[in-house]
This record gives sequence, structure tokens and C-alpha cells, in this order.
Amino acid sequence: MLEVHLTIRIDGRGSLYDFGLAALCIAFIVILMSKQSISPLLYTPALFLTLIAICVVNTFREAHKEAKLDEVQLAAASFGARWSVAVPITIMMLMLFLTPLQNATMSFAEALEAAEGSPAPPILRVFVMGMALAVVLQLLGKSLIAAIWTWRKR
Repeated sequence: MLEVHLTIRIDGRGSLYDFGLAALCIAFIVILMSKQSISPLLYTPALFLTLIAICVVNTFREAHKEAKLDEVQLAAASFGARWSVAVPITIMMLMLFLTPLQNATMSFAEALEAAEGSPAPPILRVFVMGMALAVVLQLLGKSLIAAIWTWRKR
């Protein structure tokens, strides 16, 4: 019989990065969904700052994790970094062809365009948010691909 044991190990700073990343992702979703209740002058900066914080925390999280790697894990990280670009490309292709994702993308763009008083033009805000999202997707894809590679090699 196959037994699966799930253990959550809190190792100090590494788990703080994980919890911080999860909290920031939840905060981003909450901000994105509460467009009607937040002032337009605060909405776009809150989205930008949350995405920037997600990128910064995830970068530190990955650096902290890679500092503790053995040979197999280092090879997995390298493999994940090499193939992680496929994740945002795949998402982009799905956004082009699947209607629900097209609608979600348009809602996202409309949310960014609605912010009045922002110094950046709407098209620039949408572009920057898209690039930040692509970076976040690539970092998350790197972690996922590296985890799958490690699981298959052990």
C-alpha cells in the first residue's frame, strides 16, 4: 500500500518568503476584485505595488532556496530556469484562443484603463502589468518545473 506523508516544515526565513508570497498573491486578487470600492487614484498604484512586491519577494525566495541546493536540486533549478519561459508563452497562447481568458484579459485591461489621474497612459499601465505578470508566471513556472524534475529524478 502506498502511503503519502505530507509534512510542513517551517525553516525560518524560507517559509516567511512562501507565506509572504501567498499573502501578496491573495492581496493582489482582493485588490483586483474590489475595483468598485477603491478610489481610482489608489487602485492602479495598489495593483502596481502589489505586483512589484510579488516579484521582489519571489526573487528573494528563489535566491534563498537556491543557496541551499544539493547537486540534484541545482540541476533541477537549472532545468526549471531553462524551460520556465514556456509557461508565460503558453498562457499567452491560451489567452489568444480561449474566449473566457480573452474576457478576463479585457476586464483586466479595462480595470487599468479606468484609473483616472494616473501619470502613465492606459496602454503603458496595461503593458507594464502584463510584463510583470509574465515575470511572475515565469518564476512560478521555474519553481514548478524544477519540483517536477526533482520528483522524477529521485
